[in-house]
Amino acid sequence: MQCDKVTDMDIAPDNNYSGITALVRGNTTLQTEGSVLIWFNEYFDDDRPLCGADYAASFYSNGSKTFAGTMAINGIQLSFLSDNHYYRSMSSSQDGAILCSQYGSTVSVSLSGNTSFPSLSNSIYVPKKLNVKSSSNIGSVVTDMISKSSNLNLQWEADTQTPGSKLYILIVADAPGSVPNAPAIVIETEDDGAFTINSSIFQNFQVGGTATIHCGRGRSFVTDVGGKQIEITSVVEAKSGVVEIVQ
Repeated sequence: MQCDKVTDMDIAPDNNYSGITALVRGNTTLQTEGSVLIWFNEYFDDDRPLCGADYAASFYSNGSKTFAGTMAINGIQLSFLSDNHYYRSMSSSQDGAILCSQYGSTVSVSLSGNTSFPSLSNSIYVPKKLNVKSSSNIGSVVTDMISKSSNLNLQWEADTQTPGSKLYILIVADAPGSVPNAPAIVIETEDDGAFTINSSIFQNFQVGGTATIHCGRGRSFVTDVGGKQIEITSVVEAKSGVVEIVQ
């Protein structure tokens, strides 16, 4: 449960993909002509086998998003939407068996290509389901509480597929004034199945303020496809419900 570092991060709190996904991708400065994201989501302290997933992709030609042929994740075709990106939402109620089979496995990523964009055939590992358990039982979607005076213990299912892989914990203020003049808090730790968030982390939070805690891990790489750089990312993320900070 060693903590490698604690840092601050500027993100858009209402953007599902802006936090953990950015951490998994890293601080790359490489300009890409396309991106593919496989994003699995779940809640803390939730005994349901799974929650849901989003598949999203965008490809660029001459600086603008473009249709690049048929896009599929593990043979599941994504829709091309009016804002020129590909998307498919997967739910546990309708796609449960499919999602279960993708946790902890390698999935295929394919794009048929066309005259303006080359075809793509690759694959990426999707980490195992996290199954996060917290000492404060903060997994519901209604407001729970975290005390500024107590440590918060987190446990999850470690993924040993990649030795030395990291787990990211992101604490984001939900309401204005919850953390005066401070961005989100990022904790990077080993993916070994347990971590204690020290109460000192919450000292800058105002009593009565609210926050959401996210945990996640993933894979990301950039591949060259016909001279175009494509970033492929998989993320498995769990989050708490909205928690109120109490003394």
